[in-house]
Amino acid sequence: MIGRLAGLRGQLSSRWLALAFVLAYLVISITVGVSLLTAPSPADGATAPVTRTPPVTYQNPSGSAPMTRLGVPGPADDSPTPEGPTSTTTTTTTAPPKPTPGDVPAGYQRVTGPAGMRTVIPTGWRTQRSSGPGAMQAVDPADADRYVKYGGSAAPLIAIETSHIRYENDFAVRAPDYRRLKLDSATYGGHDAVEWEFEHRDGDGILHVRSLYWRADGKEYFVLVAAPAARWTAAKPIYDTMIAHATP
Repeated sequence: MIGRLAGLRGQLSSRWLALAFVLAYLVISITVGVSLLTAPSPADGATAPVTRTPPVTYQNPSGSAPMTRLGVPGPADDSPTPEGPTSTTTTTTTAPPKPTPGDVPAGYQRVTGPAGMRTVIPTGWRTQRSSGPGAMQAVDPADADRYVKYGGSAAPLIAIETSHIRYENDFAVRAPDYRRLKLDSATYGGHDAVEWEFEHRDGDGILHVRSLYWRADGKEYFVLVAAPAARWTAAKPIYDTMIAHATP
């Protein structure tokens, strides 16, 4: 009899122990479930923070393909370009006042370009279509390394400064030994303008380029003069004269 009671107590103890384990498991499960249900959830559409890309500083690449003179920039357009430097100088320049219509200086001839653009070029320089939208080109018959460009086309939708900063980024990557001399905001005849001057390698020599871009009536117009850097001083008066006699 005593043995049977001892066995019965052993069975009851085992059942109580098993029941205690089950109850403990239920309590733990309920606690974890409540914690998960009450924990704050991320807002819909939330994403991890994105690290801001640091600004890129342009460095002229080595081994760039040579540029032809027809690749020198003309009017800007809306085509996408690589991201790069996003700043220009804060200097504001004012182009010379426009002359009386019809006034053509000695040694120059009046020409008409795309979008109704008019200016003057040295007498005897023959014009031809150039690369870029609405661009004409004339080459010095006595010096093939000296030439001018002019023209006009529909203005890009973005601000003129932003447009030409992007344009410079693209050109600088492609042009060997590119070096900016200035890229300034300007005004011309009361219109927003940008004056861009730079040098780059063209064949065996360094080419000096100076240009003015301005916007009027939804069009962007430009004048550009290029010459070997060593002979730029003699070419600068051509640039000044073309700018002074350009319309609109």
